[in-house]
Amino acid sequence: MLPTFEIFGSIAGVSFLTVISYGALTENKKLLSLGVCLFSIIPITGEVYLYLLSDHSIHLFFLLIFLIQMMISLPINSSSKSSIYLSKKIRLAILVFNLLHGFLILSVLFNIPLQFGFMHLVVALTMLYTIVKTNQK
Repeated sequence: MLPTFEIFGSIAGVSFLTVISYGALTENKKLLSLGVCLFSIIPITGEVYLYLLSDHSIHLFFLLIFLIQMMISLPINSSSKSSIYLSKKIRLAILVFNLLHGFLILSVLFNIPLQFGFMHLVVALTMLYTIVKTNQK
């Protein structure tokens, strides 16, 4: 991976993780959604880059997953019962996507720097925190 891409991705990733964590701790759903949406851009660009380098179709699969994550995490302005129920399912999907992708990166199957795997695990833990927090209420 290019060092420039790795440095930029790490700085952007830490910035977006800060937004995600702040949104989760302050229970600001719009900020949390915005952070996840912006964070999804990093794996999207990474998967496009890796696909162009290696031409493996698995990168297109992950690209599709994170495009879906970006679309479902767009902030919305609704407080109906159905949107609250849907937001729990969305957080669960984001948790599963990032948990699996983080473990794949950390298992060193691909030539991806390990800090990106840890970033995905932080997103998954943050989603787990929000799911547990909302179930306690």
